[in-house]
Amino acid sequence: MQAIIRPVSLAEFDERRAVERKPPPTANFARYWNDLRRDGTAPLRAFFDPMAVPSVLPHLVLTSVLQDPLDFQYRLIGTHVDERMSANYAGKRLSELDGKSEGSSIWSAFKMSVDECAIIYCRQDYVGPEQDISGTEAFYFPFLGSAGEVSDIITIISFEDDVRLSQPARYTS
Repeated sequence: MQAIIRPVSLAEFDERRAVERKPPPTANFARYWNDLRRDGTAPLRAFFDPMAVPSVLPHLVLTSVLQDPLDFQYRLIGTHVDERMSANYAGKRLSELDGKSEGSSIWSAFKMSVDECAIIYCRQDYVGPEQDISGTEAFYFPFLGSAGEVSDIITIISFEDDVRLSQPARYTS
């Protein structure tokens, strides 16, 4: 399958029906992220409280945005995601990892979230140790640093074995 990467409008998360179509961890985090927003912009990273969304933590990946040159560093990987990865990526930069560096669909999704300061949807083939998983669905949520730049991105990942993933047509504009 070719990766699908696109911005997600906040209206998709504001409409209850649309939120409930998404896997529960994503829907729960989307509500939380939206509640943290001020003035229609992405929330400050300082406002993020992991204890406010404990059910989402196993599905969450916290990634720092590094500048000059642009790169992304995995900081925290939830247990549900970590169990399905082929290695422990905590502390690693995308540029150091085969298949995740510049030009990959994962890099493109992170970069789009930074460039547009927007939630990004990415559906792609699964690559990892689990033979029964064929695809992943991820939503990238930007968080701002004190200077107003995108400093961190929290990704909520669902695997094909977690829920029946939505058909790609549901997520097209």
